[in-house]
Amino acid sequence: MLFDVRPKEDRKDLYDRDKEVDEIKESIDRKVWIAVYGMRRVGKTSVVNVAVNDSRYIVIKPNEDLRS
Repeated sequence: MLFDVRPKEDRKDLYDRDKEVDEIKESIDRKVWIAVYGMRRVGKTSVVNVAVNDSRYIVIKPNEDLRS
């Protein structure tokens, strides 16, 4: 859903962010660190979620309950 406030997980739910998603994937494949930064609520988490939502990657997300 396009205007849902929760972060997106599927590429079809993003609009015009293909370049950013591809840059993150390329960085992961080359084993190079990358920083994703920007103003609040611009879709940083969604872009990262979509980029790593690939069967080639193993993703570890911290549990919200474990954060202090």
